[in-house]
Order: sequence, then structure tokens, then C-alpha cells
Amino acid sequence: MRIVFAFLLAGIVLMAGAAMILAAEGDVLWTRTFGGPMDDDACALLPTPGGGFQLGGFTNSFGQFGDMWLVLTDAQGDSLWSHTYGGAEGERINALVACSDGGCLLVGETESYGAGDRDIWLVRTNGQGQALWTRTYGGVDFDQVAAGLATGDNGFLVAGTRGIVVNQEYDENLWLLKLNADGDTLWSRTYGGSYADWSSALIETPDAGYLLIGGTYSFGAGWNDAWILKLNSQGDSLWSRTYGGWNGDQIYGAVPTADGGFLLAGETDSFGAGDRDVWLVKINAQGDTIWTRTFGESMYDAARAVIATGNEHYLVGGFTQTAAAGSMQMWLIKIDAQGDSLWSRTVGGIGIDMAFALQQAPNGDYLLAGLTTSWGAGEGDMMLACIQGLPLAVDPGREPGTLQAYRLSVSPNPFNPTTALSFELRAASYVSLKVYDTAGREVRTLVEGWQEAGTREAILDATELPSGIYFARLQAGEFTQTQKLVLLK
Repeated sequence: MRIVFAFLLAGIVLMAGAAMILAAEGDVLWTRTFGGPMDDDACALLPTPGGGFQLGGFTNSFGQFGDMWLVLTDAQGDSLWSHTYGGAEGERINALVACSDGGCLLVGETESYGAGDRDIWLVRTNGQGQALWTRTYGGVDFDQVAAGLATGDNGFLVAGTRGIVVNQEYDENLWLLKLNADGDTLWSRTYGGSYADWSSALIETPDAGYLLIGGTYSFGAGWNDAWILKLNSQGDSLWSRTYGGWNGDQIYGAVPTADGGFLLAGETDSFGAGDRDVWLVKINAQGDTIWTRTFGESMYDAARAVIATGNEHYLVGGFTQTAAAGSMQMWLIKIDAQGDSLWSRTVGGIGIDMAFALQQAPNGDYLLAGLTTSWGAGEGDMMLACIQGLPLAVDPGREPGTLQAYRLSVSPNPFNPTTALSFELRAASYVSLKVYDTAGREVRTLVEGWQEAGTREAILDATELPSGIYFARLQAGEFTQTQKLVLLK
């Protein structure tokens, strides 16, 4: 009997060990493709409050010719519904912005509507993907969009590229638009020089400002360089820096770091080992370069997104070209705070497989979204790949899947008239941070929208509020925390 028990126990241990091996961080858990007989791809990815994912891109297989395409999946990547948006010409989604009512802002471009050859096109949807309103922005020339954010006043900020004609010559500038909740323009700003300059990304910074990311032919050291502008909440430039060498270099994503700086991710033709390499640039809060790293071999390798995963580790998503002719694979790299690789994983087949978007799910897994010609139904399909992440710790009394570390803190407190409210996210989550008076009336919305993992800070300016007791309430997923604030004037 003891012998049988020993064998049984050994079998259990072996199975547990095998499960741990199968569940190792970086392992591919599953992939899904979405599409029809023509070209389809995903450029944007957004986790949903219900645990699923929204993929945004374009489709030539459904709708009219080249429409925006929004696909909702469950937590296992199985499609629940999809919608197309567009007219007789071409449209596409370049970014998705979560809205507090469960809907979404589709940030894209249109050739069917608007004033010019191509305009920025926003489509505000409800939780079922039905359009609530649409808006176009642009002139008679070629206008593009790269990114969007939700702002604390329930509005939006959109970063794009404005096409202009100067002295009968076509030019481009970075373009930032501040919109209200209905898509009406409150203000806009352009940034640029004598030649073409364009936007590629936009993130919110811990001081309630923004980092506008793009490329420039007007400034810098080489053919085209990455261009980063630090903006205040009104879009005024506080500083700008260029990064690059003699050839073409571009940044496509950025994330705040724990030391107050930023990690930039893109591609370089000036440095590294290959045709183009993944390029990481760590900068401080003033934009000065702390270190750079390249990853890649002899062919085309590039990063399109970067996120923080906690513990000062970061994930970089993009693609890598192998020695096989025409073969390209999704590429996920995990790095530490110094930019050294901890591990990397490729996902793909014998065709072209590229990742353009990267997110971390509430359970800690990593998601890559992009296109595939290796698998699927058509010439090119949307692809969603799930990679094993690090499980997020939970308190014993908390429901599985909720996030563990938020630690809302306020300093100074008591304060007059401003104070900083900071919190930490172990994974990306929809976050609401609001301030209430003792009667329960909301007096400020500091954060309302999807936030990446990492440390966040919001500034409460109580200049117009009377002295007294207030309460800051943080909601992130199923987590809620309230802190008392004391305003002394």
C-alpha cells in the first residue's frame, strides 16, 4: 500500500511540475485569427471591463471597401461580435480609447467623409459597438491620426498629423486636438518646422501633462529622427528633444518609469546589427538620454509598443524578420530597468506575422495583436496571441483576478492648495479617481480611463475649494480605496 501511495504521490508531483513548466512566463497559451478572404489586420488592442478584449483595425473582407473593423472577444479570445464602420472609400482604426460607460472611442482615419483627401475620423460607440456619434477633423489635404487618450473632464485628446501647403509645397506638422465628451474641438495645437514632422504616439505623464511622440525631418542629427515633446495640460511645449543618428530612427511607444523618466521604444536604422533593429531609449524627466539598447540581427526588427509590468520590468512588442525569405514573426521581449533582456518569445509561422499592439490582461497574461499571413482565412488576418504572464497576487479575501497593489497615497496631507495623489497598478486597468466633499458631491475627476501598469500621480488643485474635509476615491477593476483629505487655508 505504501508503494502504491509513493507512486501516486510521485505522479502528482510530476504532473504539478509539468503544469508549472507548461505555465512558465513567456509561453504561448493560445492564438486566434479573425478575418475573411481578403486583407484584415489589427492596429489597436484594449482589454474590456468584462475580461475580454477589443481589437481595432481594418477589413477588406467585410463591410464596404476597406472599413474600420472592431472585434470583441471573451477572455479566451473567442469572437463575441464585430462591427464595421465606413463608406465607399478606405477607413481604418489606429487606436482605441476606453470610455467610462463601457463604450469605446475609435480613433482612425477616413477617405469617405470629411473635407480632404484623408481626415481624422472618430467614432464613439456604446458597449455593444453601436455608433453613438462620429466626427471628422482636417482640411483639404492629407490628415492622419496616431493616438488618443481619455481626459479627466470626460473629454478626449487626439494626436495626429496635419497636412498643410506652404508656398505651394506640401508639408506636415504634429497635431494635437482637445475635444469634449461629444467630440467638439476645444482647442488644437500644431508643432513642427520647415519640413515634414508627424505624430506616432501620445501618453499621459504623472504630472497631468503629456508626452507627444513623433518623427521629424526638420530637426535632429540625421535623415529623420525621433522627436519627443513634453506638454502641459493645455498643450504648451515645456521641452522637446530629438533622438537618433545619421539614418532613419523612429519611436512608436513610450511608458513612464518609476524614477520619473520614460522608456521609449521603436526602431533604428542608425544603430544596431541589422537593416533595422528594435531601439529602446531611456530618458529622464527632462528628456536627457540615460541609456539606449538595440535588439535584432541582420534583417528587419522593430518595436511598436511598450508597457510596464511592475517590479520595474517592461515588455516590448513588435516583430522580427528571420533568415527565411519573407518570414516575419511577432516578437515579445521582457527587459529589466537597465534595458537588459530577461527573455524573448516569437509567435508566428512561415509568412508575415507582425504585432502592432500590446496589453497586459487583468490576470497578468500578455496580449499581442496584429496581422498574420501564416494562418487564418484570407490573404491577411487579424491575430491575437496570448502569452503566459506572471500571476498577480491577490489578498485572501479578494475575488480571483482582481489586482493586488494600488496603494493610494496623498502627500502632503493636510495641504494648501495642491496635493499629489499617487497609486500603483500591477497590471493595466480601467481607473477612476474622484474627489468628493462631505455631502457626497463630486468636486473633481482626476483620472477616468484605461491606465497602463506602473506608478501614476494626479495633482489636485483645490484653489477654488473651501477649507474642509474631502475624500479621494480610487476604483480600479473591482478594487476600491478611499482616502481622507484635509484642506487647510
